[in-house]
Amino acid sequence: GSVRDLQVGDEVIANGQIAEFNAHEWVRGFLFGDGTVQDNCARVRLCGMKAAYLPTFELTGARISYPESNDGDPTVSWKVGVFSECKHLPQAPSPSWMNGYMAADGYNVERQPTLSTTRKDAVDFIQRHAAELGVAVTGLTVWTKDSNFGERQPLYKLGIRPAADVVWRVLSIEPTDETVPVFCVTEPVTHTFTLAH
Repeated sequence: GSVRDLQVGDEVIANGQIAEFNAHEWVRGFLFGDGTVQDNCARVRLCGMKAAYLPTFELTGARISYPESNDGDPTVSWKVGVFSECKHLPQAPSPSWMNGYMAADGYNVERQPTLSTTRKDAVDFIQRHAAELGVAVTGLTVWTKDSNFGERQPLYKLGIRPAADVVWRVLSIEPTDETVPVFCVTEPVTHTFTLAH
C-alpha cells in the first residue's frame, strides 16, 4: 500500500527493481574480492567451480592462460591499467559489482547467504549502500578468535539477501506528537526510485 493506506500486516518488498547486468562492473566486484594487482596489472586465478565464470571475464577483453602451476585452473589478466583500481571500493554502487563480489567471496546457502571479508570499509560500504547494490543486509557477525595460523584480524561475516527476496512486514502503526516534513518524489521515466536508508 501507499503511505495513506498502509495497515498492520502489510508486506513491502525491500527493493523489487531488477538492474541491468554490466559485465565490467561484475568483474570489478569479483576482482575486489579475489583479484590481485601487481605492476598496475589485474589478474585472478579461477579456482575450481569459479572457472564457470570464465565467459563473463571474456566479455571484458581478458587474456586467459592456463599455467602449469595452476593444476588446470585458468588465470585471467588484462592489459596494464585495465581494472588496476579493482581493489578500491567503487565510486558508484552497482548491483553488478555486488553480484561479482558475492561470486568471489560469498557463501550462497539458502538459509543465509553470507559474505566474508576482513575489510571493514567494505562492510560499511555495503551497509550504507545496500539498496543501491540491490541487497538487504540481514546480519553481521565479527570473528576475532585466533585461527590455526595464529592471531587474526577481525573477519566480518555479513548476512546478505537479494533485496527482492526480503519482505518487510508492518508490525504496528503508532501515532506521534512529532510533525516532520514529508516529500513525495516523482520520477518521470520509470516511476520508481530506491532510497539508501
